[in-house]
Amino acid sequence: MQRLKLRLFAPVMGMRLAAVASFGLMLAACQDPVDSGGNAPASVATAEEGAPVTAALPKGVGWRDWVKVETERLTREEPALVAQLSELVPLTTRSGKKRFVSPALQNPWATPLLLGRLMAQTDDVSTRRGIAEALGLTKGPYAEALFDLLSTEPAPEVREALTDLLRDTDVYTTWQALEKALGDESDMVRAEAIHVTMARSDRKKVEPHVIKALENEGLETRRAAIFAVSVLRPAGAKPALERMVDGRGALRAAALLALYRVDPAAVRSRGDLDILAADPTMVGVVAEIRRGEP
Repeated sequence: MQRLKLRLFAPVMGMRLAAVASFGLMLAACQDPVDSGGNAPASVATAEEGAPVTAALPKGVGWRDWVKVETERLTREEPALVAQLSELVPLTTRSGKKRFVSPALQNPWATPLLLGRLMAQTDDVSTRRGIAEALGLTKGPYAEALFDLLSTEPAPEVREALTDLLRDTDVYTTWQALEKALGDESDMVRAEAIHVTMARSDRKKVEPHVIKALENEGLETRRAAIFAVSVLRPAGAKPALERMVDGRGALRAAALLALYRVDPAAVRSRGDLDILAADPTMVGVVAEIRRGEP
């Protein structure tokens, strides 16, 4: 059964594992941030010292105003660091993606500077994607900016990277931003939003969105939704899954497996299992259903 799941959901799992691996490489490459004199700025905690000094924006302060004020302050107090982050160029990986690797990214004072670059939209798309991914390294108060950035960023590749940041944030605006991403016009962004919610402890809240996504026109959105319902097992997903199994789409086998997870007895009692087993893409799933494997 485990081999079958890996086969059916390989594209999904491959993307997740690749993302985790690249993130780990960036962390491994980074050391303690230092200023021009070899010391970390006194007002900022390093990653090893514990939680960021500023875990959230000051009460009543909008994130755009905060970015402006903090950028002006850092320009006065740490001009060398501002210059470094403003001019930081990403490295190109073997897969062609751009990744930012710098010790300067491991502190929350990098957050307003990176947000400022995203707001300006003067960098190219692949660089902006790298900036969005690098925000997660700063551990600063970027969460409240994500809804607005998802609303204004024109490139789906960048919105996908911004969506991935939502797995590590826990503020009220997170769900607003996730709902924004779940309804994005891009198939890749919608699929990423589903993956992100499934990685969170409050993932049950996404059930209505996942059930709706089963009938989305985007292949990756449907693939992610099938994976999600196989974990969440909402009864409301059964009609859409049955339509997928009875159809001729590319995800029939995955849909049958998810349907079996939702309602094992109903699937085992289907009268067309022999017919389904005649399809080479379905035979493995049907065999495991008949063996009664979970």
